[in-house]
Amino acid sequence: MTFISNVDPFVETLSSVESPSVAVAPGRADRIMFVGIDVLPHEGVMYVKRGIMDATFQYPTGVVEAIEIALKILNGEEVPKEITLGSRVFTEDNVEKGGEVIGK
Repeated sequence: MTFISNVDPFVETLSSVESPSVAVAPGRADRIMFVGIDVLPHEGVMYVKRGIMDATFQYPTGVVEAIEIALKILNGEEVPKEITLGSRVFTEDNVEKGGEVIGK
């Protein structure tokens, strides 16, 4: 499995895998899985749709939630001790449906 955390290393990794010394060894290319996270949302989903990546994950930054919690604290309101932000995984099976929400 190859894990990609942003587009530039992904492009470099893909280029090296396509080189004869790495990917064309008998049976090897079909066993390499490309999974990304934090790829620009439209690019990661596009790569999954095109079959270039096997999966990509998107996650919220938490900025909105952080501001809401900060305002509650400033107003003396109680806040939860733990906040789970939902992520979304996109695979060949669910990319056309908008991915699948995980962790919320």
